[in-house]
Amino acid sequence: FAPDGQALVAMASESDEASWISLRSPERQHVHLPDAGGCFAAEFSPDGRRVLLLDQARTSAAIWEPARAHIGDLAGHTKSVFDADWSPDGRFIVTGGSDGQIKLWDAQSLLLIDDVGSHMGAVSTVSFSPDGQILYSSGVDDGRLQAWPVGLENRTAGEIAGRVNCVSPWALENKTLLPKSVDLQRCLKQ
Repeated sequence: FAPDGQALVAMASESDEASWISLRSPERQHVHLPDAGGCFAAEFSPDGRRVLLLDQARTSAAIWEPARAHIGDLAGHTKSVFDADWSPDGRFIVTGGSDGQIKLWDAQSLLLIDDVGSHMGAVSTVSFSPDGQILYSSGVDDGRLQAWPVGLENRTAGEIAGRVNCVSPWALENKTLLPKSVDLQRCLKQ
C-alpha cells in the first residue's frame, strides 16, 4: 500500500508484470519488467509517487513511477536483489542481494553512492533506521545483523579539499608522491 493508503501495487510471483491500482478511482497502470522471472516485492517511496520492484531473476531493483510510466534500474549487484528500502526522506535507497553486497543509491539520479558493506553469503534484509542515519542488514548464511552508519557529508568540496591539504603532508605530481609543506596558520583557522 502507498503511505496514504490510497493505492497499492499487485503482482503475481510467476509474472513479469506489476499493477498499480488506485483505491479512489478505477485507475490502473501496468508495467512489464524486462528479463523478469517473477516479481516478489514492491515498496512505495515515502511520498507514494514511486515504487521499488524486486524480481527473483534480475540483478537490479526497478524503480517505477506510475504517473510518468517510467522505469529506472539500480544496476550493480551480480546476483538477485533480495531486499530494498527507501530512506525516511525518500532521497536514498539501499539494496541487498544474494551476492552478499549492500549498496546505497541516490533515489533521484539512480546512481550508486556507496558499496556499504557485505555479508558472507546472501543478504536477506536491509532497512534504514527511522532517522535515516543507520542501515541495518541481516545475512542468510552468516546469521548476523549488522549496523552501518550512513551519515552523509554536508561540507562543500572546497571545505573538504582545504582540510585534506592541511592534514596530508604529501602531494601527487605526475604520478609521483612528494612531500609538501603545510601552512599551519591557515590550517588552524579552519
